[in-house]
Amino acid sequence: MTNILYLCDKYYYLQKMSRVRFHSMEAVSRLTSVTWWGPNWEGWQEGGISKNIKNLDMDIDLIVVYKPLEMGNDWKDITIPICLRYNETYDQEWTKKEIVDSNASLVIFHHENDLFGNIEDYKKMLPSVQFEYVPHSAENTVFKEYPEVKKDWDVLLVGALGYTSKVGQHYPIRDRMATLLNKFPKKYKVSRYSRPPGRSDDAYKNHSAIEFAKVINSTKICITDSGAPKSRFGKYIEIPMCGTVIAGDIPNDDSGNFRKFVIEIDNDMLDEQIISKITGYLDDSEKLNNMITAGINWSKEYTQEKYAERFVDKIKNYARNS
Repeated sequence: MTNILYLCDKYYYLQKMSRVRFHSMEAVSRLTSVTWWGPNWEGWQEGGISKNIKNLDMDIDLIVVYKPLEMGNDWKDITIPICLRYNETYDQEWTKKEIVDSNASLVIFHHENDLFGNIEDYKKMLPSVQFEYVPHSAENTVFKEYPEVKKDWDVLLVGALGYTSKVGQHYPIRDRMATLLNKFPKKYKVSRYSRPPGRSDDAYKNHSAIEFAKVINSTKICITDSGAPKSRFGKYIEIPMCGTVIAGDIPNDDSGNFRKFVIEIDNDMLDEQIISKITGYLDDSEKLNNMITAGINWSKEYTQEKYAERFVDKIKNYARNS
């Protein structure tokens, strides 16, 4: 059995609204031994990571760590293999620094073919590090169909807006759609959903995640996008898992399958073309239901249980080759 030490500041575990990184490790803990620890957990002391790991006095095969450089700078003193996991890697300068300074030898990418952060680019930059791809997944006990929730909305725009990153305007389609919603014919119920801020004292209880899942359930179509990096964001799994259709662009990962259940829109289309394409599905219940079914079936392969199986296979392969 692999003994994993998962290091994460307890502040993030308790308060971070985005739960995907924790849901995935909870699933991993159902397959192998995982000890959760780090700053603000009981027993953690000042004085460096190496000292704390020695004080733990247990057999550890792999350390998986979130935000390692916030914990200290003595990672080079640790002889146990270190693993980092990434959702987005478009900031290549920072990502490379974090990998090198944390002494990581195994890096898991949750997106494989993002623009500005392709896994193959990192393999060339850091040939001594083993890079693996384990696709983003979602917690199907949270993101699911809720029969008690009625689909009162036709279209909801979800996700952050107005964000500028190192790659420029980060969510170009969402930003455009925020204005375009006003042009939909009045017979359609359309709106924008804004999630609460990124921190909450009881985020670990999943209240916000469940609320968001029910919001997704309440609409026939959710508009989102893959952002400037063309990322396979969690929403591309969470939305179909809830029995709702995505309208958005196609991520670079698994694009052939996404085209089977995503109403494809992009910024090269005219306003009228986008509106006509989305309302065409609203006016044809058979077409819409076919998309819902295709999305639900596809998403069954991307539960956190499936993530855990893939993750454990990768770390076993790493152990064999080390």
